[in-house]
Amino acid sequence: MLTNPAKNFFIRFMKLAGPYWRSKNSLIIWTETFLLIFLTVMQIELAVYITQWNADLFDAIEQRSLATVKTLSGVLFLIFVGSITITTAHLTVKRRLMIGWRTWLTEKVISAWLQQDRDDRIMPLSQKDHDNPDGRIAEDIRIATEDAIALSHSLFYCLLMLTSFARILWGISGRIIFEFRNVSVSVAGYLVWISISYSICASILGWWMGKPMTSATHARQNQEANFRHDLIESQTHFHSSPVLRDEGHNEQTRLLDSFRAVIVSYAEETAAWIRIQIFTSGYSVASMALPILVASPRYIAGAISLGMLIQSVQAFQHMVSALSWPVDNMAQIAKWRTSVERVLGLINVSDPQAHAISPPNAKPVRKMQ
Repeated sequence: MLTNPAKNFFIRFMKLAGPYWRSKNSLIIWTETFLLIFLTVMQIELAVYITQWNADLFDAIEQRSLATVKTLSGVLFLIFVGSITITTAHLTVKRRLMIGWRTWLTEKVISAWLQQDRDDRIMPLSQKDHDNPDGRIAEDIRIATEDAIALSHSLFYCLLMLTSFARILWGISGRIIFEFRNVSVSVAGYLVWISISYSICASILGWWMGKPMTSATHARQNQEANFRHDLIESQTHFHSSPVLRDEGHNEQTRLLDSFRAVIVSYAEETAAWIRIQIFTSGYSVASMALPILVASPRYIAGAISLGMLIQSVQAFQHMVSALSWPVDNMAQIAKWRTSVERVLGLINVSDPQAHAISPPNAKPVRKMQ
């Protein structure tokens, strides 16, 4: 269940995003969307086939079958061609969606923004501690649209990967007997349960380690935008104002103070990144060794072949990777949400229908005349 703030944010974002898929080019947009979904499914199918190919290869090596190895070498060429084709097509379609949505939203925001005079644009933003509309249009719209598609696609990809490789891992795991004193417990698909437990523990730890990143990212984006705004404002007015030219030292001090605020926010973000890197470094080492350690007993006992061992290790890693999506994308989600809030803040000022996507506690602002 979503918390109230998260639910409210999701609703406002959908009101921001939805009109693009109902615009005049909706047929093309939906065609590209479904094509992206199809290509994502093909990527998963190819990943599943590659794990089976690896299993067959290691079985052939274990059996010392040179003929099978030669056949699989030929199949590898087809995998190579298929992978390049699917990946290239997928990237092309995804980037078309990204630039299409960004173009549409940029045109809408610029059109509304330019209908107000400069004072009407800036004053409400300043009152609400929202500034730098130029940065919002140039940078935040890009992040809000591109990262939304990238995150949505990666989430969909991970869900498909989770279901596909959980089925494979369940079949390979078989049943294992856990004995404790006089009690024996038979567990089916034990590798699936281990991967889920491991991912949940890692996600909780990763969330705690990465929690400061959200506020640090928001602070840095604001300070970077403030610094850009101060530079543009200084360039615009310095040469045209004799007063500012006479007080050049004061202007330099103001700009350097603005940049020092960037340095402070950068240091805070660095500290947050260090916490995340400590976690991800240990997590990557554990994720490399754990699947081999938990799957090897069945191979040593002769229950599975070498190829099945390799396939189970790969399936385990794919499952853990899919289940770790929240942790892996924590920083990007924080950055994306911050940019979406900044875009919504600008739209709430510029758009006559801004109340439709305003946060619950937002103060009313002047609408365009």
